[in-house]
Amino acid sequence: MYDAVTATTGAQIRMLVPGTEYQMRVQAVSAAGLGEFSHPVAASTFSPPTAPCGAVVKVQRKSLVLSWTAPSADGGIAITDYVIETSTDGQNWSTFGDGVSTATSTKVTGLVRKTQYSVRIAAVSDVGTGAWLTTTATTK
Repeated sequence: MYDAVTATTGAQIRMLVPGTEYQMRVQAVSAAGLGEFSHPVAASTFSPPTAPCGAVVKVQRKSLVLSWTAPSADGGIAITDYVIETSTDGQNWSTFGDGVSTATSTKVTGLVRKTQYSVRIAAVSDVGTGAWLTTTATTK
């Protein structure tokens, strides 16, 4: 139960459990008393996806072929994309522009030969970017 007295027509309700559906209704209050409750409206909470699983890297001369498994939990809403980032120092990351895709593999191109890269992959949904799966590989 959430109880707040306000003249606004919106409210932010905190501390809800992710992935849970709630039924919400409102009731007007005036000097004349309490109005009727509105019809219940279903509302669900969502969270970002968990990290993808099990990255496999096939090393090539100036590229890395990556494959992974979808996250074990999508946060209650469909995954719409995967973000792939690379780094040579683990501090500065560059996003690999592979377009929007829910495919669980990609070829990261444009890399430097004989260079060690950290590569991270995260699932994206309408809620946001999930946790990262990170792996390391050195190009040939």
